[in-house]
Amino acid sequence: MSYRYVWNYLKKIEDALGEPVVETFKGGKSGGGGARLTRLGESLLGEYKG
Repeated sequence: MSYRYVWNYLKKIEDALGEPVVETFKGGKSGGGGARLTRLGESLLGEYKG
């Protein structure tokens, strides 16, 4: 699965649910940015892993 495919898929999920499942953050001067699941994202992942 490509990086772009996953981000587009997450966007579709967020649009359908009306709220974010992933939050992104910028790093400082030397990098360090990233992404993490929101509470909703964690809940959905838990249901998926079931």
